[in-house]
Amino acid sequence: MKNVWRNVWSLYGIAPTSTLLVYMLQNVEYRPQPFLRWFWRTQDFSRIMYRRTLDPTRIARILRIVVGLGMATQLVLGLLLVYAGIQGQLPEVVFYGLAVMISYPVVGAQVLAIGIACGQVLFIRPREARQATVVQQIFHNHPGLRIAIAGSYGKTTMKELLLTVLSEGKKVAATPANMNVVSSHARFARS
Repeated sequence: MKNVWRNVWSLYGIAPTSTLLVYMLQNVEYRPQPFLRWFWRTQDFSRIMYRRTLDPTRIARILRIVVGLGMATQLVLGLLLVYAGIQGQLPEVVFYGLAVMISYPVVGAQVLAIGIACGQVLFIRPREARQATVVQQIFHNHPGLRIAIAGSYGKTTMKELLLTVLSEGKKVAATPANMNVVSSHARFARS
């Protein structure tokens, strides 16, 4: 238990915490379960963003604002509880308010994960299913030969190698860079 609180305490030295949480979420491709596993096993949050920074995509900017507003709301609520506890001479309310204020990074991470999971179920998965249907129709109707590369590692490298080798004497098209998700395939298929 001592290590858990020491690990969480390292969140308070990072400004702003919302950027760190969105960075972690972005690095696990906005998947809530790996995000929460990473969050809870991290021993020193100050070492998370030392190699690179948050990629300021539209979704990352929106999430930073939402998480920041949520954390600010939680801090204000905690202050109000402390104030009400002091005014009413209710020490338990003061301690509850302090707990609300102290727990903002942990609560923010959990709420962020829940929000992302709901967003995936309600918006992202249905949109990806529609895009996959469109991509399948476009690729099915195209006369060219299609090559799919599967695996855990090296897909982009293999794609680039095949593109280079097959381009010698043949007309070849491939998805750009490491864009290997449904939305990228949909943009590629339409072009």
